[in-house]
Amino acid sequence: KTTQHELGADAAKRKQVARAIESPVPLGKKVKHPLEILGRDFGLEALAAAVKKPLSGLRVACYYGCLLTRPPGVPQLDDAEAPTIMENVIEAAGAQTVSWSHRLECCGASFTLSRPGVVVKLTSGILGAAKEAGADCLMVGCPLCQGNLDLRQQDVEAASGVRYGLPVLYLTQLLGLALGLPAARLIKLLIPEPERGRFDARPAGASQVAPPAGEVARARTASVVECSGSFSSRMPSPKWNSTGGGLRSTPMTAPGLAT
Repeated sequence: KTTQHELGADAAKRKQVARAIESPVPLGKKVKHPLEILGRDFGLEALAAAVKKPLSGLRVACYYGCLLTRPPGVPQLDDAEAPTIMENVIEAAGAQTVSWSHRLECCGASFTLSRPGVVVKLTSGILGAAKEAGADCLMVGCPLCQGNLDLRQQDVEAASGVRYGLPVLYLTQLLGLALGLPAARLIKLLIPEPERGRFDARPAGASQVAPPAGEVARARTASVVECSGSFSSRMPSPKWNSTGGGLRSTPMTAPGLAT
């Protein structure tokens, strides 16, 4: 979106790019974020009608990060300082969203490799705020944000001495589960080598009962999210080298959601 915005406004830069690619710069097709397509083009009512396994009882902290709606006027996704599109989309799938303080804060972005200590500090604040708000998991709209908040979570817990145990899911993962897609397939489309897990959701129209207190655990051994009997997922932790700023030689793991 930023590229399209800048090239559309700068004729000299557009000509420079056209020379480099030996072709006119294609600006006729609008670049859209999946949230725009789901929340506006497809529509919230149509999305709610398509849900097969409502995320009933799941408390979600929607995390926009620092660039999903910024700079103002470029993404044109939602209000830059008070967006609601993520909440609207996931609520249409039956989830409950929480109000929290860090949904627009920076996670450290690409500093995850060059300055891992910065990422650990920033993500600690984000995870702590989500936990304090009573969230069962975080939903993100940026793969890099997911990587920092999920893959670095063990490092954050080790540095802070606080156990967060918060699964971090990309928006299409949660929506895919609500739409009845196999959890294992959703994970394979996102990050390779998922560990075993499970997702049990109440079909649409099934009787509802008062949900017990949701408990989220994210241990590598047997962490399970349970909310009102409608959401269960095993969330393993990947192996990170906190001193070297990267993955160890052991295989990368990711949030595991398998039916």
